[in-house]
Amino acid sequence: MKRARSISHYALYGELLSAQDPEFVHIEDISARSLLYEWRIRPHVHQGMFQLVILRTGKVSVWLDEAVTLWQAPCAVVVPGGVVHGFEFEPDTAGQVVTVADALVVAMHDRDIRKQFKSLQMTPMVIDFSFDPEQFARIEATLTHMEKEFQWPRPGRSAMLEWLFRVLLLIIRRQVDFQEVQAETRGGRLDTFTRFRQLVEDHYLEHWSIADYAAQLAVAQQTLNRLCRAFAGKGASEIVQERMLLAARRHLIYTDASVEAIAYGLGFRDPGYFSRFFKRQAGVAPGQFRQARDAASG
Repeated sequence: MKRARSISHYALYGELLSAQDPEFVHIEDISARSLLYEWRIRPHVHQGMFQLVILRTGKVSVWLDEAVTLWQAPCAVVVPGGVVHGFEFEPDTAGQVVTVADALVVAMHDRDIRKQFKSLQMTPMVIDFSFDPEQFARIEATLTHMEKEFQWPRPGRSAMLEWLFRVLLLIIRRQVDFQEVQAETRGGRLDTFTRFRQLVEDHYLEHWSIADYAAQLAVAQQTLNRLCRAFAGKGASEIVQERMLLAARRHLIYTDASVEAIAYGLGFRDPGYFSRFFKRQAGVAPGQFRQARDAASG
């Protein structure tokens, strides 16, 4: 998307109008307007208007305050009033554009709800729903209700559209919160798992127990096992045993040390226990493993 030389101001793109009605709500298909402009909506501004662009299928390059990013459906674009924005949709992209007066976002009777919506009202953003189809299905259902109210007015239409719009905002707000928590949690969990792998590297020859590793990381053993399964697909003890097996295999392949000497060198007090450990992990006894490798390399 090329930088625009000037920024147009619209109530709705292509319409040099003003929507002064504080209860103003408008909903339309993305294609209804984008087709007129070859799927390109050049950077522009809505003063006093708040907009949601919901993609059900397709891709879009999104311009928000001069930052351009590429997104794929399903996603929601939040455009507060006064934010320069533009779109370049992939042809045949499907979705809806919901535009409302800023007053509908601001005029909340519940103070807690107002606080929840504040970041949406102030910050342009794109919210990815690709990992949460259930929540996006709720958005689609709410949009279907909104379209029916918009197209076939009935008593209480304004109130219904306002309530449905706030349902949309709440779903989007929850998704933003969830993704932020997931990012923080995953970041912290990954850091703990990375520290565990380093501790294994530093202490596997000392034959630390899983309790020792967990204590060093200040987490419960169950938590450590969950982290290992989440990031490596195996338990903490399996990771430690695999590291020990790797060291044993290297000694058997690259040194002439006896099995007994290797056992003691790896911190085993009983060479017999080492042989049983190796056979359990590798499927063959240490001597057989060495003979097979020697035969293969010879």
